[in-house]
Amino acid sequence: MRRAALVLLGLLLHPRAGAAQPETRLLLLPLDDRPSSVRFPVQIGAIAGAAVIIPPIALLGRFTQPADVDGVHRWLRDQLLDPRGRATASLSVPPIDALIVSIDLLAYGGLVASRTIESATPRQAIARLDILRAIRTRYPTLPIYASASLMRIAPTADGRNEAYREALARWAELAPDSLRPEVARELVPLRARIPDAALASYRAARARNLAVHHALLDLTAAGVLTHLVLTQDDARSRGVHVAERARLADAVLARGLGDRVSIQMGTDEFGMLLVARALTTLRGTSPAVAVTYTAARDSGRAMPFEDRPLAETVRAHLRLVGARVADGGDDAVLGLVVHTDRGAPAAAARVRASQQPVILADIDPTGSIQGADTLLTDALMRSGHFATLTGYGGWNTAGNAIGTAVAHGVVRWLSLQDTATVAHPARQAAHAAFLLDRWLDDDLYKSRIRPGLVASVRSRGWDPFRFTEAQGTAVAQEIHRAVERRMAVVGDLAPVIGPRCRVTSPVRVRLPWGRTFEAAFDFTIGCT
Repeated sequence: MRRAALVLLGLLLHPRAGAAQPETRLLLLPLDDRPSSVRFPVQIGAIAGAAVIIPPIALLGRFTQPADVDGVHRWLRDQLLDPRGRATASLSVPPIDALIVSIDLLAYGGLVASRTIESATPRQAIARLDILRAIRTRYPTLPIYASASLMRIAPTADGRNEAYREALARWAELAPDSLRPEVARELVPLRARIPDAALASYRAARARNLAVHHALLDLTAAGVLTHLVLTQDDARSRGVHVAERARLADAVLARGLGDRVSIQMGTDEFGMLLVARALTTLRGTSPAVAVTYTAARDSGRAMPFEDRPLAETVRAHLRLVGARVADGGDDAVLGLVVHTDRGAPAAAARVRASQQPVILADIDPTGSIQGADTLLTDALMRSGHFATLTGYGGWNTAGNAIGTAVAHGVVRWLSLQDTATVAHPARQAAHAAFLLDRWLDDDLYKSRIRPGLVASVRSRGWDPFRFTEAQGTAVAQEIHRAVERRMAVVGDLAPVIGPRCRVTSPVRVRLPWGRTFEAAFDFTIGCT
């Protein structure tokens, strides 16, 4: 099993790995099978020369098909509890340096499965956590980091709930204020549109997940988990999730777990963030980061799909990876530019003027595109500064973009503290590959291609959230042609990946979940 996992790891990495055994080995149970859950954390580890070991993709399910939870548990036992070929005397010495666990995968079968009661009863889900107790018993000093999502308001669009999905989301947003007359009047027609069984299932899933979260607090208090992060999936300013989160925050405070449990916005980025956390902790460093906002007014307001100020998300994500906000900027070794002022010409100048290596979090403040500011990325490419970025993220929600950029930038900085990195082609290639992946996905696909593609798909009568196999193949080919046209305009891609690296294979396009929301780009990079 381990051999299969390591082979898969090699296939997932864009760069060709060297023959040397990595000094650091992290084992990751990802959120699901999407590139952001699987490929991105593996690449982040490779930037610092660390191997991030994951289960075989075949076990991880796909979209509404849950993971093979029993198979995942068997794989985890094979890795840590029944490691074959190891001497009995060495069984207390972990074969890895840290374990990173998505509870959504371990307990339910993935993020989408966590939103349905059919994936596990409360008793089943909580019982599935026992393997973590067994691992802690075997390895008393092994760092174990866990993340678990707080269920979002809207159910997953699964092709069967279109008639009532938005009504259920609106009901969940308004229900806590049902005593207000105007809210009560709106709830009546909403409730009439929601099948009784659907509402009962929705409520049951939320209650089950909350019970699992409290069980995770028990594991943290008992010393099983080194750090637990409760991640708030897409949120609105009000709704049933607010009271759930408040109960958990009260429990964390009452049990004195504030230094070992965090509650943060976002979900998809936490595999990357916890890989970065494991690496900074193992290497005993806490970089100071000078944070600047291209629109200072935005630092105090919530971004779309979030319910807390942007600056709070920035601070929480930095803290989670083991970094800190520089006090006055004097001791900063990194600069984080948080960009929300779309189209502003000063943004590129802000990046160019930074006195430290730059991490750029590129955020759509309207939530309408959920991709990069193309005017900014074009300006940085013209000046040659995009390829010099230490970290970059510009996709989906503010939390997703910030988390990706921060994890990338902090690990790249960590890697550069090793003077051998500059002459290490595999690490250079991993960093260049991540930059290229972000440009292809966040800028080229999400901002330039996807808006027109979605309109085109709908004009054909296709559902952009759920393609047939033939439709998905046709759409992937369209994306591929659009990517090739844009890459031909850019040329040798040095403005993206720098002069020392080159793409050594054709860029292939996939739609991992058979919808337009995310695309995957497969390629290899070589660096000198």
